[in-house]
Amino acid sequence: MSVEPQDPSVVTFNAARDAYREARNAQRLKIIDALKSAGFEVKTRGNAGRGLKKYTSGSRLVPPFDLSGWMWVEGQRGEAHVTVNLQVLDQDPNSLNVHALMDRIGVAVFRADDPIDVDDPLFERATTGLQLPLDAESLAALVALVEEKSKAMA
Repeated sequence: MSVEPQDPSVVTFNAARDAYREARNAQRLKIIDALKSAGFEVKTRGNAGRGLKKYTSGSRLVPPFDLSGWMWVEGQRGEAHVTVNLQVLDQDPNSLNVHALMDRIGVAVFRADDPIDVDDPLFERATTGLQLPLDAESLAALVALVEEKSKAMA
């Protein structure tokens, strides 16, 4: 059985998407290391920190969608649970359109028993001014923000 050559534009697009995903994952790993250095236990096993490669939305998506580009970091120190999202959702106050702000960092710090706003399940309300790629200065600012939010819970 012969394999037909792929359209060069498809090959180029797929390579760019894969490189982008790898670059975002490298940033995610930097965030993991920074939180661990700050004393947080960070989830790293299995698919922790990224969407499923074959996401089906309850069998509604055929073929499945590769959601592995949707990334986050989850950690815990004491009662403080932290989620650092590598993208955030935003709703434009004028048009009410919902946007995924890729590479904008979101930070949520909460306790395990904090209530979830069932009327607003899609909006983290945790958007920061930080965005990928993070250099040493912005990574330190991220950790400082997590520390500040953690202390505010006490």
